[in-house]
Amino acid sequence: IQGGSSTNRWKSDKLSMQLKFKRELGDAKLEYPLFGDEATDEFDTLVVDARLNQAWHYGGRSSPINQRTRAQYTRDQFVADLQNTLGGQAPRGRWVHVYLNGIYWGIHNLHERPDEHFASEYLGGDDDDYDIIKHNSTVIHGGFSNYRDLLSAVNEDTRQDSQYELIEQMLDIDQFINYMQVNYFVGNTDWAHHNWYASYNKVSGEGKWRFHSWDAEHVLKGLNDDATGRDDALGPTHIHVRLMRNGEYRLKFMDAVQRNFYNDGLFTFGRATELYQHRLDEVYEALVPESARWGDNQRSRPFTRDYEWVAERDRLLNDYFPQLTAVVSQQLRDRNFVHDFDAPRFYVHGGDVEPGFGVAIRGTGELFYTTDGSDPATSDSKVRYTGPVPVGTQTTIRVRSLNGNEWSAIVEATFTSAPPTLAGDFSHDGVLDAKDLDLLAAAIRNETSNE
Repeated sequence: IQGGSSTNRWKSDKLSMQLKFKRELGDAKLEYPLFGDEATDEFDTLVVDARLNQAWHYGGRSSPINQRTRAQYTRDQFVADLQNTLGGQAPRGRWVHVYLNGIYWGIHNLHERPDEHFASEYLGGDDDDYDIIKHNSTVIHGGFSNYRDLLSAVNEDTRQDSQYELIEQMLDIDQFINYMQVNYFVGNTDWAHHNWYASYNKVSGEGKWRFHSWDAEHVLKGLNDDATGRDDALGPTHIHVRLMRNGEYRLKFMDAVQRNFYNDGLFTFGRATELYQHRLDEVYEALVPESARWGDNQRSRPFTRDYEWVAERDRLLNDYFPQLTAVVSQQLRDRNFVHDFDAPRFYVHGGDVEPGFGVAIRGTGELFYTTDGSDPATSDSKVRYTGPVPVGTQTTIRVRSLNGNEWSAIVEATFTSAPPTLAGDFSHDGVLDAKDLDLLAAAIRNETSNE
């Protein structure tokens, strides 16, 4: 049986389980591509997850009717999907029907457990190379000393560059920032005093602590749920709060906010709901037998897909998600995790443009940009913006604004333009207009450069 409070039968009659593969019992591993080509095909532990919270069978004392009417059976896996989409490592999962001794036991989320085998499969090395810590700093594999070293480092003066550089050697900063923003975005109110895993390769010289999404059921509930104020001892929220005192970390965090919350980033309405809709579609048909099996577990009239589940789905898609990006962005601003001034904006944010096009940029303070891939905050090649930036065949522009002595988050876009030729690109009405003349001049410049 899998889980902590879920094993208390007053809370749920539908319990989660672990599926273990051990050499003394048969095959030491399951070898099968359970989760597609992008995931491992070797497993020694799988979780057969019944879901405890936000489910029709929830029997706990905490807001039981809300827990049941909010049932979607998709929340935890969606949060893991967000982390994986951002390049992190979170459990892959799929839905299965479970039968126990021939009796239908409902739908379960079959997913990975981020233990030492998970870490070695996705991050390299052998199982015994890893320390694995979970919520409440419980040691799953290896030891605790390396995690204690990380905590000790963040509890020193993180404003000092030397201290931050030490922490960078212990913690995958970019992965950590994305992990934190995932949990902030979904309003995870049952984290990080527990419900997290972390792994560390203690053998590799490049080994760093990485955090993994786990048991994210208390998410996507109230629109104004706010997880940004958490500072849980020994947990990732405490690490983040301490690191926010460092200017370089804060700038990295703001850059990730700009990347994830704006300009078709993962946390914008369209992309977030597309990812969520994919999971809704997977579970939709299976909710009919789930309702037949568990819908009346807590009341005589069963909860059903076409009534309670659809109502909650529509609330999320039509009311919650459309506002969520702006709400969480403001929470981050109120917490002083990002500046109270906006990052610069392109009038056209990348894509195909006509030859001779100039990119116009707006923003507060002084604007500085680069086209060589460097960061305007640190680059000697940065250029002060005074007017539209010319675009070549392919040009990537990175821009920040400088307000007093503070840099904004970075904004980046790539523009492409097919080079004009001397024939075929002009109007054929017998009259050369201003646009034709601009194209002609660009074509001549292109022909000359080619020679």
